[in-house]
Amino acid sequence: MSNRDERALEIAHDRHRRVEMRRMNEEGLNNCVVDYTHVQPTEEELQFDWIGRFITVLPHLRNMPAHGTDNLRPNVGWSFDIVCELINQLFAQLESHESWVSD
Repeated sequence: MSNRDERALEIAHDRHRRVEMRRMNEEGLNNCVVDYTHVQPTEEELQFDWIGRFITVLPHLRNMPAHGTDNLRPNVGWSFDIVCELINQLFAQLESHESWVSD
């Protein structure tokens, strides 16, 4: 599964979790078991603009530790995954372009 597909599935799981939480609230339930086995990403989730989101979020991510904070988020690994995907996509495009130009 590609990083993009994994992230889309995470978004789908989050969507499903919110739906279940709303249902619990409406039905006055205190707990429930959330079944993710049949959750599938929507086309919108599969086509999510990670690069655009990264460009929007990057200054904030940079400014938090750069200006002194003790509030490092537990999902900081997500940022590294996105950067990795961004770099891989950029260099794949660069290699593709270089081979096209040299032909």
